[in-house]
Amino acid sequence: MSPTRNPNPRCAICGGELRDTTITHQVTEGTQVYLFEHVPAQVCQACGEIWIEEAVLQRIDRLAAAPADVQCLRCASS
Repeated sequence: MSPTRNPNPRCAICGGELRDTTITHQVTEGTQVYLFEHVPAQVCQACGEIWIEEAVLQRIDRLAAAPADVQCLRCASS
């Protein structure tokens, strides 16, 4: 998984077509597992490689490092 959005519509791994979508992203912090739903990403249609923008990954890392008492948080790049 790449930490930055690939500006090229082709996968850097296999050359396949990238499509915008949303995914469920899992993060493990210590013994806790966090699932982030509706994470914007690009997914290769050929090999399945996932590309997530660095700003989105940074926000996810901040949320996982200091979890709130909220069961569902919507992740969007900002």
